[in-house]
Amino acid sequence: MPLIDPDSPQKQSRADSNSAVTAIVSSKQLGDVTLLEPMTRFFALRTGPPVAMFVKEAFRPLIDLMPYAQWGPDLRQPIKELWATSWGGKTALKALKLRAKQKILLHNKIEQRRWWYRWVFNEFIMERHGLEYWGHYFWRMAGGASEKFKSSVLVHPPNDWRFAEMSEEAYVVIVPTSAWPEKQWGVAQWADLVLKLNQDFNCPRKLVMLGGDQEFEKEHCRQIEKLTGGRVENLCGGTSLKEYLHILAGTKAVVTVDGSASHLAQAFGRPVVTIFGPTQDQRWHYATPRHECLSARHFSTDKKNAPASLVPVSSVMDALARVIQT
Repeated sequence: MPLIDPDSPQKQSRADSNSAVTAIVSSKQLGDVTLLEPMTRFFALRTGPPVAMFVKEAFRPLIDLMPYAQWGPDLRQPIKELWATSWGGKTALKALKLRAKQKILLHNKIEQRRWWYRWVFNEFIMERHGLEYWGHYFWRMAGGASEKFKSSVLVHPPNDWRFAEMSEEAYVVIVPTSAWPEKQWGVAQWADLVLKLNQDFNCPRKLVMLGGDQEFEKEHCRQIEKLTGGRVENLCGGTSLKEYLHILAGTKAVVTVDGSASHLAQAFGRPVVTIFGPTQDQRWHYATPRHECLSARHFSTDKKNAPASLVPVSSVMDALARVIQT
């Protein structure tokens, strides 16, 4: 069966029902699962059938956009090889319930392996992660050559995923929130950025704000909306995952803190500027001319715990201008 080029805007067709498949099991969050796409690409190009993904039920729309993946719970073929790419108990229990000839746990610290895992997995692969980009780490652990690595690729969402109230005009998306409040940039800084973007004729006029549905995220975005006098369309907590993906896929550019929006927008090929606080940008950012990060460690003597608030608005504006023009 021919496989598609990862740059093609098509989803790989399903394999023959008798073909054994490789499966990936993970209990991680949305951004982490996005970074597994290169691994699915490597396995599928090696073995033929799309890789069966067993992840959180809510993430099915994401899996539907991965060119070399299929939704695991719908699988009818036998599993030849199962890879667990997160090492918590939930992932191990998922792996225990699945039938596979070979079950492999990939982890990076010996203390992540619990005693009862030997009853689940046939093989353990342990390699410390260091400061390697996570997407590259999983690609390499699967057997991929570093020189052939390409960051995550997603196909464009179908039109029926479109957020009904979105206009067709070009827009810039800001994503000020993260599931970890420590990653967030200041409200006043976001408001300043929004006002500057509205005055910059080199940037699209329409600004859209996305975010999660936790109350502290909604409040963060409400404060930004208030300070900007309604100059940004606040959709924080108001979209489904399908709508969230469709908005990110169609944006002119994205400015975000470290989180899923950064990985997703890059996978859709959109220009992205990501603001990092006390997290390691080397692990979570893959630099290209269209994808820049601004880390607080570059503006501080504290290289581990510097807050995102140290990143200047002017630096974000400069980076955004560069990625849009590339």
